[in-house]
Amino acid sequence: MKVALPLAVALLAGLWLAPAARGESLPQPYEMVRSLQFLQENITLGSRAAQEAQQKYLVQMTERFQSADMPVWRDRKNFAAAIIHALSGGDPVVLRGLISQKAIAGDDLPLAEGTLAYAEGRSKDAAELLLSIDVRSLEPALGGYVALTQSALVADVDPKRAGQLLDIARLLMPGTLVEEASLRREVTAIVQDGDIEKFERLARQQLTRFRQSLYATAFRGQFTDALIKLDYNAKSGRLQVIAEILDALPISDRREIYLLIAQRAVTAGNTEMARFAADRAAELAAGAAADDARAELYAAAALVVTEDFDAALEKLKAIDKSKLTAEDSQLLQSALSVATRLREWPHPASFPEAQREDREARELDSETQHIAELTKRVREAIARTDEFLKRQTQ
Repeated sequence: MKVALPLAVALLAGLWLAPAARGESLPQPYEMVRSLQFLQENITLGSRAAQEAQQKYLVQMTERFQSADMPVWRDRKNFAAAIIHALSGGDPVVLRGLISQKAIAGDDLPLAEGTLAYAEGRSKDAAELLLSIDVRSLEPALGGYVALTQSALVADVDPKRAGQLLDIARLLMPGTLVEEASLRREVTAIVQDGDIEKFERLARQQLTRFRQSLYATAFRGQFTDALIKLDYNAKSGRLQVIAEILDALPISDRREIYLLIAQRAVTAGNTEMARFAADRAAELAAGAAADDARAELYAAAALVVTEDFDAALEKLKAIDKSKLTAEDSQLLQSALSVATRLREWPHPASFPEAQREDREARELDSETQHIAELTKRVREAIARTDEFLKRQTQ
């Protein structure tokens, strides 16, 4: 019998969160990590129940791990479970205890201590210990989590290396939350390198394979910001590539993303991109009054700074404000204000204002001349001092 996803998550959470019966053996740490990964994978499928259960489950894992006998940790799979638990947000008290009780083999100590440092927020110590570890020498699941962590430690100082580590993390753990998180982070990192083709390839994977993820909305914001930073409208034909990527999504998702692109492009002053996205959104907004109003707003706002500002003003005035959010209402007001000012002739400055501006200009010229003369005298004094010192050393 096939069990509905939310019910399956609830049953799993209830199984492990329930106290063990007398005489019942506790699950091995590596078994609990498998269940943790099941919850994480369901987060990528949009399960809020899994997200809520994960937090409780991490606490339960801490309690079970702390009660485990020391021989348990001699099993390599259980050691890996302790690392994954900490890197997934589990309480670092577990690793701290294992290290202090010398329950970890010497070869694994740098990984354990580096993970503990990272979990405790000691990034510098974590980098010194973790960045020298070759994740490809670890078990695939463990290596994926560690590579993702390593990328976070170098993201600000070495985006290229961070991207390489994220590539490894994705390859080691395909279809998991680690891959989903790696894609999100790498798309952001690529913006700094300007690798357009890789950006498009990874964005396509994230948008299509993980479109139901609870982090999908956050990624769409990152994706939109990246389009603007990469100045897509200046790259011949690239906006059409973005359209082809989005064509693989359901209409509702496409409409939402185009509206987001249009909104942020207008704010950034990217007229061409705003019009492109607004027009696409309008085509997909049939029957959705609120979305249609938003598309009209962004398209008209983009036209305000063009020769079509008269038509833009009329379109802006015709928009139903009741269909807009507070943020879009403010954008409408700003666009109307700009359009109105563009239709007005500039007013000549009054006589007192002209006098004041002339006086300020003369004062600025005088001050500039004074600074230039003072700089000249200082340079002459320095030259004399240099000449004196030269004679003293001869």
